[in-house]
Amino acid sequence: EGPKDGKVKLKCTSEGWFPQPQVQWRDMEGNTIPSSSQDLTQGSQGLFQVEAFLLVTNSSIVNVTCSISSPLLGEEKKTTFYASG
Repeated sequence: EGPKDGKVKLKCTSEGWFPQPQVQWRDMEGNTIPSSSQDLTQGSQGLFQVEAFLLVTNSSIVNVTCSISSPLLGEEKKTTFYASG
């Protein structure tokens, strides 16, 4: 979402996880960036859905990767957000 007030809100979401997944945001150099907020819900079948948000200023971070993983199962899904304009 955005830009708004010089900031962009990124959203990373995934569902169908068990056990509870871990979310990590990383910059281009691989440094961890803390989520602005995170929402975890468990559905009727026991599977988890996660939504993580990251609020960034237009110039502070160019490319950001969101990784949702289950270390116990060795599964990971990633997506990268690329800044434009």
